[in-house]
Amino acid sequence: MASINQPSSQTIIYKELVSSLDKTSYYKKIREYRLRRWGHVQRMEDGRRPTQALNWIPEGSHKIGRPRITWNDNIVKDITE
Repeated sequence: MASINQPSSQTIIYKELVSSLDKTSYYKKIREYRLRRWGHVQRMEDGRRPTQALNWIPEGSHKIGRPRITWNDNIVKDITE
């Protein structure tokens, strides 16, 4: 059992793992996956549920505060990068 002042072996392994990750490649993989998924949904027929969900615009009033980042916002950001 680790004492208060000494980190456990799991903590050390986790810190080594986090420091070894290349964050840019991680974000790049997420971006590529998102764009691949978006292209797949774009090729679907109009009546399919994923296409309907992607093109759906909610009606009514918005909540107070900062608007949430939507999946479409991320796609637009990924395309412009």
